[in-house]
Amino acid sequence: MISGVTSGDIHIGAHEPELIRNELRKGIMRFITDRQPSMIVIAGDLFDRKINFQEVDGDVVNEFINFLKDYTVNNTNVYVRILRGTLSHDINQLRSFKNMESTKFRIIENIELEELDFGTENHLFLYVPEEYPKDSKAYLDEIYSTIESEKVSMAFMHGTFDFTAFSDQKIDSEKPIKAAPIFDSNIMTKFIKCIHAGHIHKPLDWKNCIWYTNSYSRSSFGEEDEKGFLSFVIDSETITTERVINKLAPVYKTVVLSELLVNVEITVENIVKVIKNLKKNFANLRNLRVINDIRDQLDSEIIKRTFKLDESVKIELPKKRSGLTSDILEEDDDTTFDFILKRELPHDQTIQKFAKIKFDFDLTLEEINEAIKEEVEEEGK
Repeated sequence: MISGVTSGDIHIGAHEPELIRNELRKGIMRFITDRQPSMIVIAGDLFDRKINFQEVDGDVVNEFINFLKDYTVNNTNVYVRILRGTLSHDINQLRSFKNMESTKFRIIENIELEELDFGTENHLFLYVPEEYPKDSKAYLDEIYSTIESEKVSMAFMHGTFDFTAFSDQKIDSEKPIKAAPIFDSNIMTKFIKCIHAGHIHKPLDWKNCIWYTNSYSRSSFGEEDEKGFLSFVIDSETITTERVINKLAPVYKTVVLSELLVNVEITVENIVKVIKNLKKNFANLRNLRVINDIRDQLDSEIIKRTFKLDESVKIELPKKRSGLTSDILEEDDDTTFDFILKRELPHDQTIQKFAKIKFDFDLTLEEINEAIKEEVEEEGK
């Protein structure tokens, strides 16, 4: 019997470094220490961005990588495999750890088959890091032909299957890359009983055969599903997979005010009270976004001022174009606010345009400049 752990989409560099360090230490690192698995796979996107290894995030990466390396040194018949993920996230940074490689600790950058000896039994594994072939069909045909002719125990990969690519489910925090191939779930599971994959930030699984690792933690709204990693056991011809929840993942919660004030008199005082009580209900609350769909703009500003010093609470008015249904919680299009980054407009016009798009506020340039002046004067005191 072989036990293992698969994690993916840890995205170091997207979170506050000390928070993700704590989540790793008390989560997957403690799990590995306690359970002593024979195989550990990181299924891509260990990084979120290009990291300077002199910054705190670099220290977090080094600590985690060295923990995995030391685990292979201090234990027999154990293996660690780290797959390259999305190019825009991992950015080839895994190559910094190539000098640490051994038969037990390896970085996987290209598709390959590998047979591993666990002492009492051997297993053949397929690794599919994210790649961008010029001819996707030829690339996929080669994979399908290989798994048909070889007896693969499990596959570990970073990528997209047809049941996610063509569903209406949102792929959180990921931009689809057209050159990345889309795998046929029926063909893959015809020859491989169990596949663990990174890339999708939701706890998805397909027919108990294909399991997405889920992202390890949260760093933004829109990812309210439980976070964590996978644990698996290979027992003869049977492979079982279970989800392990990261209970320390920060909570980013969005609520609609009208749904909270059932049988409660609608006053500013009661709204503030309800919001304060709501905060107590969520462990690890990082941000609570309250959509104020029942009070006017003036009352909304009063509520905002009440929580001015509480960075964990955000009060927002709904977008009129979305109505008062759940679609007011939709994330904005990735390009909507490009004008801010590109600095296309003067500062006051940028604020005016942002307020109109984000909150449907019609602010004059005079109001904006007066507010800026007041803020500057306040800061100068």
